[in-house]
Amino acid sequence: LEILKAEKGTATLANVVTKLAIAAKARSAENKARVETLWPSIEKQLQSQMAFSKNLKRGCQKQLKLEVPMVPIEAPQLWLKKYEDAGRIMVNAKDKKMVTDSISQLKFTADVPIGKGCGWGWTAGSLIVENGLTFTYCKHTRLLTITGKYGLC
Repeated sequence: LEILKAEKGTATLANVVTKLAIAAKARSAENKARVETLWPSIEKQLQSQMAFSKNLKRGCQKQLKLEVPMVPIEAPQLWLKKYEDAGRIMVNAKDKKMVTDSISQLKFTADVPIGKGCGWGWTAGSLIVENGLTFTYCKHTRLLTITGKYGLC
């Protein structure tokens, strides 16, 4: 009787482990799909914030800020690696890369090529991100905040 109880418990445990593995694989696939589609969506939202105004002069900058909830950690890690590989991570006055990766936060500033054509005729120009975008990711809340400034080029 004891042998049968032990075998039944082992089978139940094996079923639980199998179900957990299947759930983890499905979650991983969902995260991968979300990571792949997240940046194009963020880029469009940032571009929509870049508004042309006849009062906007060359050299004048306006603030960009976007908060994205429930971001998988893989997304900012992937973007950090991508920008590092491309040499787009910004450096401070001491020539130190502007990257912080702690237990609670991942933060980096990168030269991200985002722009938007605007105006017509003699007012035509381009709005571009200046001095990079700062990505701040809270590992506890999974909130990504992207800040930066844009101006007329």
